Amino acid sequence: PRSTLFPYTTLFRSATQTANASSICNFGKAKGRTYDHVLIYPVADMASWLQDASTDLKPQTRSKLYVAITRARFSAGFVVADNKINELPDTLSVWKP
Repeated sequence: PRSTLFPYTTLFRSATQTANASSICNFGKAKGRTYDHVLIYPVADMASWLQDASTDLKPQTRSKLYVAITRARFSAGFVVADNKINELPDTLSVWKP
């Protein structure tokens, strides 16, 4: 396992715009690797699923999301727009700087 001081960032598509991140990898390339902390930039259908878990996800999308979440040894976080935070269920913790 590789230890990281900063979260490792996983993306569904490498073209996704991110904040300055120390390490970035798409979901497929992250498969088989482990990191202490992971930030996930979800695509639209993943974000909809975070808001409502009864939302259908395509099998490939569900598999890639599983890979992204399970890369983390200690914590995984989702990066969502500030205006979407209030749409998340109360079961998810929200970090605010």
